[in-house]
Amino acid sequence: MLNEPETALPPGQTFTPKQLRILKASVIIMGVLLVVGFGLLLIGIYLQASRIGKPPAPVSAPAPAAGLPHQGSRSAVPVTVEPGTELQEAFADQGRLILHLKRNGESEFAVIDLATGRETQRFAIVPRR
Repeated sequence: MLNEPETALPPGQTFTPKQLRILKASVIIMGVLLVVGFGLLLIGIYLQASRIGKPPAPVSAPAPAAGLPHQGSRSAVPVTVEPGTELQEAFADQGRLILHLKRNGESEFAVIDLATGRETQRFAIVPRR
């Protein structure tokens, strides 16, 4: 019995005393992390729910572009199109207005910067022949 190594397990035990201490510490740490995580989750849910029903913060409108005609407090942005052109769709994305125009069966897109009111790009969709 004097020659038994210190890592020998007592009869009926699966873990050594050192392994048992590490296991207990791990379980305690993970339990604390779970409680903290659930607490933060509940705080996040409360903060999101408290914003429901409140109007969004006002956003300042960009200054009207120089030289544009005004209609009351809103400015009108002129978009030049040829006669017979129809507006198919309009999209607003990342401060730009994208207009899908159609004339004589051909499609064309006009991109307008909403901050300046100027047309930045126009391109036509041409069928491949």
